[in-house]
Amino acid sequence: MLKIKDRKLFLIYILLIFTSLLIIPINLISAADLSASEYEINLNMDYPQEITSDPIEINRIFLEAENRSDHKNIYLESFTLNNSRGKEIPARYIKIETPHLQGKETLDNRTRYLIIKNNQEKSWFKIELIKEAAFLEPGEYTGIITIDDLDWEIKVTALIKPFVSFSISDNTFKFEITEPFERNFFITDDLYLIDVDSNHSNWEIQAELDEFTNEQGEKLNPEYLFYRLEAADRKIDINYLQKDQFSNFNENKMTIMINGSGYDQGLTGVRFGVDLARESTIVQPSGLYSGKIIFTLRTLDNNL
Repeated sequence: MLKIKDRKLFLIYILLIFTSLLIIPINLISAADLSASEYEINLNMDYPQEITSDPIEINRIFLEAENRSDHKNIYLESFTLNNSRGKEIPARYIKIETPHLQGKETLDNRTRYLIIKNNQEKSWFKIELIKEAAFLEPGEYTGIITIDDLDWEIKVTALIKPFVSFSISDNTFKFEITEPFERNFFITDDLYLIDVDSNHSNWEIQAELDEFTNEQGEKLNPEYLFYRLEAADRKIDINYLQKDQFSNFNENKMTIMINGSGYDQGLTGVRFGVDLARESTIVQPSGLYSGKIIFTLRTLDNNL
């Protein structure tokens, strides 16, 4: 027979084995939950383009313990993405994709989305920002995705970075001076458009005049070339425009032609004027003048 001391040691040994059997599955569940809870969706957008997340895999083993054997349909709840000032990315700019949708669907704040059918163990979903989201206020937008009976949350972070780009169909400009003596200030009929894409107004476009000459090589000096900004959708009768409504190019240096705040007000077109007033012995020769303007985009503040 076992001595009393030996019996006590034996009971302690049995108790330790039993306790370890209880602890092991609990630790396994915690490890699974910890692994799953690290899921995050990060979407970074620095110019207009579609941004799609990697597939987020969903497995029934991630469900709360009491629901794992209950094979029922599992749904993803709609969500919102907001920045620190409470501004929201409109739902129409967010799309969702799952194996149970016919293609990508625009997020609807009133809808739940099927993720796992009752006969499935695993599934997945993706989140997408459409390119129009790039024009929203720059900054970080966050939200939380929840899924039925899932004991962890998925954090979504959408970072919209400041961007600006511009284009112009042609930087070669032409105008014809036919009657130098007819008027002192010649105004071109054509309006040249500058197309800027941006999600902020902290920028400016500088311009530097390249040489303007006519077919005979007669030069038009920068000091005699003027410009003004106009709204492209507003009709202007040039007969009522005066020289003091125009700005002069800076000779031998860059001129700030347009900035973000002016562009936001619709000033997207450039009209040119030429000062023909000279001393009586000097007249700007007539002819078809052509030249180039060098445009430079400058961002004023990248810390938006």
